[in-house]
Amino acid sequence: MNTQKHTKQVFWMATVITGATLLYYLLQRKKNKDDTPDTITPSILRPIATEVKQQTQTSVKHKQPQVEQLPIPQQSVFPLKPGSKGKEVERLQIWLLRNHGWKGEITRIYDDQTLKLVRKSLKKDQVDKHTYQKKKMGIPICQQFQP
Repeated sequence: MNTQKHTKQVFWMATVITGATLLYYLLQRKKNKDDTPDTITPSILRPIATEVKQQTQTSVKHKQPQVEQLPIPQQSVFPLKPGSKGKEVERLQIWLLRNHGWKGEITRIYDDQTLKLVRKSLKKDQVDKHTYQKKKMGIPICQQFQP
C-alpha cells in the first residue's frame, strides 16, 4: 500500500513539473514573438524606427515596376519545307497522321519522312500558308467539328 502512495506522488510530481515546463515554454515563445525591432530599440529612437519601418513597408507594396509587355513580332515560318521546325510542323505531322497514315513519331521537324508524305498527299515539296489554312492543319480536331 505504501508503494502505491509513493507511485501516485511521483506521478503527480512528474505531471506538475511537465505542466510547469510547458507553461514556461509557451510564455517564452509569446515573449519572443512580441520582440520586434521596435521593442529592442531605445525609447528615444522608437518613433524614428517605427516611421522608417512603415515607410519601407509602404514603398515595397506600392512601388513595383510596371513593365509593359510588347508583342514580339514573329517571323513567318511559311512555307514549311525540309528543315523547318516548330508548332506548325507539329500540326502538319498530326494532320498527316489523321488524314494520310503517318506512321512516324511527331518530332516538330520537317524531316525526310514528312517530305515523303507531303509529296504523296499534296503533290508538293513545301506547304504554304494558304494550303495550311485551307486544309485546317492549325486547328485541333476537337475544334473542327463544333457547330
